[in-house]
Amino acid sequence: MKRTLTALVALFTLLSAGCSPEESDLGMNLMDPSTIYNGKTDTLYANAAYSIHDDSILTTGGTYNIVGWYSDPTFGKVSASIYTQIALQSDDQAVSLAGAVIDSAVLCLVKDAVFPNSDQARSLHFEIMPLAEDIEADSTYYGFHTLAVREGMKYFDETLTITPTDTLIRFRLGGDIASVLAQQASAADFLASVKGLRIRVIENDSDTGIVSFNFSATKTRLTAYYHYEGDTIEAQYTFVVGSGAKRFMHFEHDYTGSTVNGADSIDGSQRLYLEPYGGYNIQISFDSMLRAFHSAHPMAEIHYAELLLPLAAEAPAIHPDSLIAYSVGSDGKLTQVADQRYFQGGDGGYQNRGNYYRLRLSLHLQHLMYANGGRDYGTRLMLYFSRRTPGARTILNGYSTANPVKIALTYTEK
Repeated sequence: MKRTLTALVALFTLLSAGCSPEESDLGMNLMDPSTIYNGKTDTLYANAAYSIHDDSILTTGGTYNIVGWYSDPTFGKVSASIYTQIALQSDDQAVSLAGAVIDSAVLCLVKDAVFPNSDQARSLHFEIMPLAEDIEADSTYYGFHTLAVREGMKYFDETLTITPTDTLIRFRLGGDIASVLAQQASAADFLASVKGLRIRVIENDSDTGIVSFNFSATKTRLTAYYHYEGDTIEAQYTFVVGSGAKRFMHFEHDYTGSTVNGADSIDGSQRLYLEPYGGYNIQISFDSMLRAFHSAHPMAEIHYAELLLPLAAEAPAIHPDSLIAYSVGSDGKLTQVADQRYFQGGDGGYQNRGNYYRLRLSLHLQHLMYANGGRDYGTRLMLYFSRRTPGARTILNGYSTANPVKIALTYTEK
């Protein structure tokens, strides 16, 4: 193991002489950061940290899509809506329902979870409207994007009670959905004609709640039940709104009167805020202490390093499952830290016993030591989408508190 780690140091020394400060894959397979080593220990404390408002979250595609709203005093109000195409099963297929009598059209969405409490029934006023614009196949959509709907036309406008035992939510569509579906067209012509749907919840007539739907489930679909004049046999035709149809989510934040107040950047000396859906991320820098450590231990071999993020006393009781970390380059470019690219297994998760998050950063710190000369341009922390608790947000202790964010490391010296 000693020869392996020495080789890793040599590789990083070469890297620092001829590469940019972005994290490299070179030599990453030489270290097993899950191994516990005997060595010296040290603790690095952050010299700067900020909560950063970032609404540029990519929402195109995605297995789990959310709709609903939630509000709390710290982060204010957030609402989510879904935009999805109605498509045929394949691009080379054609629909032949011209002349058919559409008896009913049912949109089925597979429920995955409800925030803040999946064990509680919630009454939500759903509104489903047809789109007036195409969801472009070659476009990328973010949380701030919207598309126009056909005003005055609603396919669904009712309150549904979603219970803990519900797994499939059915929306019986009305309006002129029958005439829209009863046509003969190629896949491309049908998509251009129908365009798609906007699904949202009317906030002032609903309980608070964010529902996550699984759009990759086979039962997530739109089914038309139809017959022809003079024929008593009812048939059905299945349209795609899940896999095979493009979709994205839109998020609306209202920070009026909230603690964060919608500021672009919030000093993290006392508190750090993490909010999903184009809300708040965190950026932390250990530059001062890391450069001092590198100066004092220029040949140190980092065997294990973990970023510890204690929760603030007032953090919500429902915690996001885990965090993801990105290294910030000198040019501001974000690169997922090597530890999370190479070594999976729950890293970045919430630790219930200690009430903190832990992220392994052994490879990342090794890189900063030998490729960056100890310089740390920052680590950006974001929330993973949480299937169990979609919408969960949290508050962490800042870098100047009694129990601050820190990096605990184990190392040896030649």
